[in-house]
Amino acid sequence: MKTTLKSTLVAAAIAATFGAQAGDITSPTTATYSEQASTAAGDITTADVIFELGAEYTENDLLTFSLSAGSVADSFDALPASIVANSGSTSITFGKLATLADSVIYRVTNVDNPDLLGTTGIVVDFAAGIDVDGDVIAAGTNIELCATATTAVGGITFDTDCMDVAAVEDQFTNVSVTTGFDGEIDVTNMRETFTGANTLEDTLVISHTTEDTTGWASYVDPGIVTLVLKGDFTDLTESQFTSGATTTDLNDDENELTLTYPSTLTTDTITFTSDGTGSGVSLIKQSFELDASQSYTCGAGCSGDADVASLGMGTDAGEWTLNGADINIPYMPYVDLELSNSERAIGQIIYVTNHGSQSGDIFVTATAEDGTVVLNNVQIDSIDGGEMRKIAPLIRDELLAEDFTDGKLSIDVTVNAADEDITVYAAYKHNTEADRGVIITDQYKKNND
Repeated sequence: MKTTLKSTLVAAAIAATFGAQAGDITSPTTATYSEQASTAAGDITTADVIFELGAEYTENDLLTFSLSAGSVADSFDALPASIVANSGSTSITFGKLATLADSVIYRVTNVDNPDLLGTTGIVVDFAAGIDVDGDVIAAGTNIELCATATTAVGGITFDTDCMDVAAVEDQFTNVSVTTGFDGEIDVTNMRETFTGANTLEDTLVISHTTEDTTGWASYVDPGIVTLVLKGDFTDLTESQFTSGATTTDLNDDENELTLTYPSTLTTDTITFTSDGTGSGVSLIKQSFELDASQSYTCGAGCSGDADVASLGMGTDAGEWTLNGADINIPYMPYVDLELSNSERAIGQIIYVTNHGSQSGDIFVTATAEDGTVVLNNVQIDSIDGGEMRKIAPLIRDELLAEDFTDGKLSIDVTVNAADEDITVYAAYKHNTEADRGVIITDQYKKNND
């Protein structure tokens, strides 16, 4: 007893001074389950528990195995009541002391160390596995097994290790945009082409990696990859977008381009080609987004239905900018727009001035407070160099054609002319008052940044 107590105190002192040593749970190894394939499977039994001691043990020390989640009533029942492990002339005996809700506790009942070789490195094979709840794995929760040795005196931890006996992994990774669209639309060419060396083309490069499921406990079989490129493709055609896709389809609303690929997709370049000068199709300043998904069917260790996994939603896919004038009027109120100017409570005043020599068409996009696009890149007029144009009545006509009569709008005015040559004056006036409410456009803000 004195020898045991002395050894325990020495072990406690070492643990307190140097911290817990590192044992090693060599079995079971981690079983990986696909998040998409994880269906309820009842209790799952792990491989036999094997623990390599990483410190010096003495009688009455405690060794506890615990689960972070997924324990069942009989999780540890298969582990033996006692076990003897040997290394050379040294042997150590563990006896099962208690089984709790999520753990089992063993006590060292004997250490035989005649040649003073110590217990460090002894491999204890419990010759049985642990039962865990498959429903917990199906819910996407990892299950961790920890081994913790504590001293008989003071309860100081001196040997420990943790590892996942069940790890749930997402089998699918998001599609990423390696290179986004970055074309600059050339207003000097009626916005029908881009600036730069290649005036007709702009490219989007995407990449995708697939998880290697070799050795996984469960997985699904990947199917078709679907990309949905979102933007304003008014008057464009799907044939203008070339890629390695199996199919390419532009929807009737001309705001979604859908491309499908085989499950082996790793990378692709989507190239847009303009019809060029004289096509009559103006390219639109805008930002693009990409939604991606992949279908799958059940593979090994899975009994669920076919489904679709998201590979990322709303991913930034680049933008098209203008080398011309694009000016935002952040606020313009309208009331009873169907009435004549003299009858309306509020009148609108919007002028465009061209200080340069280049003529250009004037386009308007109007967006309501709730995000509804009332006018979408509508050409309302053109302007010559050195000219000023009053466009408020023209905007009114277009709004009435869309049955818009009341509300507040944000208005983008785009002119196919050099940005530095175009100014926009915007104001509104209560017809019963003399004062005007002058609106500060983003052109003023940009010039004062």
